[in-house]
Amino acid sequence: MQRDDADDRDEQAGEVAAGVCDSGGDAARCGAGEGVSVRCAADECATGGEIHSTGHFGPWQQEEPRDTALDGDYTFTNADLGTIKGISGTLASAGKFGGTLGEIGVTGTTDTPDFALDVSDHPVDLKTEFDATVDGTSGDTKLNHVHATLLHTALDVTGW
Repeated sequence: MQRDDADDRDEQAGEVAAGVCDSGGDAARCGAGEGVSVRCAADECATGGEIHSTGHFGPWQQEEPRDTALDGDYTFTNADLGTIKGISGTLASAGKFGGTLGEIGVTGTTDTPDFALDVSDHPVDLKTEFDATVDGTSGDTKLNHVHATLLHTALDVTGW
């Protein structure tokens, strides 16, 4: 069935992100010991950002789903950081991911040209390059390394 943008918007109400993923009709192969190529588009609920991803998923590991392989590229655009207490700005990010569902390595960049703290009405350009590890089953994220540039200040950070 072909979907259009109006169908997507109607289903995105509430707290749950709606999205469309396309495996080219090969999704059944994923459980049959084969991986599939996947294209996805979704809205992220917390910030209203738009996620687009292309890559590979599988084959599905029935005994230990966390061991299911995945890899690909993503873009994350129009994320409203004002939904996070204490900050504001519109973030865009692009990068690559790969590994297993339980341990996804992610590398990428972010750009927030209007980043601001709520205590200041002085937006500045914030850019980052990052390397992170994400547990796709829980959402836990470890920042292995982040290099951030804020005005003329460079920061290098790590953490959970």
